[in-house]
Amino acid sequence: MPDNDGMKYWPAVRDLLKWINDQHDPDKMGHDIPLTEYGFDSMDFFELSQELSERHGIEITDKDYPRLTTISGILCYLNEVVGEKAA
Repeated sequence: MPDNDGMKYWPAVRDLLKWINDQHDPDKMGHDIPLTEYGFDSMDFFELSQELSERHGIEITDKDYPRLTTISGILCYLNEVVGEKAA
């Protein structure tokens, strides 16, 4: 689970997850459960990475994808990468 700093990205991530896959309520999804368990496929992950890149002004590369497989991973990644960009 991300620390409180990472949770500041939760509202935006929650809305993005709802937009990509509206079959599950992100508020009821386990933060450490792989998103594939909720029906996310490769196209969903591609869309997620594109939207995160655009919304946060960051570049997400193929090597970053394994970090984006859970909600916790996404939040920690954003906290680290967007935080570095702001510093």
